[in-house]
Amino acid sequence: MRDAIPGWSSADPGSTGDRARRPIGDIVREVFRVYGGHFEPIIILAALIEGTAALISLPYIVVTIRAVLAGLDAMGDVVRDPTSEQAVQAVSAAFDRFRDPLLAGYGGVVSVAPLASALLLSGALGAYLVSGDPETRTPVIALRMVVRRWAPLLLPAILLAVLAGSFTVWSYGVSGASFGRVSSTADLDRFGLSFVVSLLAPVVVFVALYLSVRWMVAVPALVVEGLGLRRALARSASLTYRRRLHIGLCLLVVGIVWSLFGWLVFGPAFLMAGVIEAGGGGPLLAVPLALYVIGRIVFAPLIPILTVILYRDLRAAGPAASTPGIDDKAAPPGWGSVG
Repeated sequence: MRDAIPGWSSADPGSTGDRARRPIGDIVREVFRVYGGHFEPIIILAALIEGTAALISLPYIVVTIRAVLAGLDAMGDVVRDPTSEQAVQAVSAAFDRFRDPLLAGYGGVVSVAPLASALLLSGALGAYLVSGDPETRTPVIALRMVVRRWAPLLLPAILLAVLAGSFTVWSYGVSGASFGRVSSTADLDRFGLSFVVSLLAPVVVFVALYLSVRWMVAVPALVVEGLGLRRALARSASLTYRRRLHIGLCLLVVGIVWSLFGWLVFGPAFLMAGVIEAGGGGPLLAVPLALYVIGRIVFAPLIPILTVILYRDLRAAGPAASTPGIDDKAAPPGWGSVG
């Protein structure tokens, strides 16, 4: 049975000093060392958690591929004959299917599924990698620990899924003037409101990025230390205080690596799916979809592993500013038993 990841022991010389500020390259290399050293259990957890989320999203992906292909085909007709009303209506019809409330809501929920799986996987990997007892360091027990804490982990994701689904339905309704159908003042008003919403998008993205760094280690704290949701968020805010730029850069580097390697799989998979679907579809469509699911399973653990390593480093270094009742909590079982 493998040991817990190096540095969990308070007596480990490598855990002295502010490990949270060590070079980003060292942290990224450790992410891959931990992944390789615990590959089998990590892949098992990723297959159970991320694989489920990927399967849930497959129907929406198939619908999207078909809509894009139909739209591109219709746009080709528009380019050849810009005056063709039939071609313009074909483009509109190809994308109008996304204005169906059920499909739009489903798309909103699918957009949140990666977040929900990332939260669960971060909790499961935290429970697995922290354990100091080889007898309890198994994927099954890690999953049990996460299941026991399902409410604070999943309820925010479920709420976000409902909000995302509702917003997607609303946004498609707001932009109700489809391609080539701006024919009234009401349509222009809808486009204006949609334009304002698009301008606010960068602000929303910035706030989301800031909160993702501020609350980066909330999930491991929630599972490992047994905190409630509010206390886990406060614990993460305390641990990341004055270190958020460094944490954000670590997240950026690993995210870039994830994107580069991910698109080596996802890009050809989607291209293959488009070619197969354009040729009439059929059973061969299962091949690129399987590559998509496998790619998500393989690459999904990178960010959660980074989260666990940062949690270890931040916990070892201690908070830059103590929060009474939160930062004085006792160390979790097994914290100092294995180096």
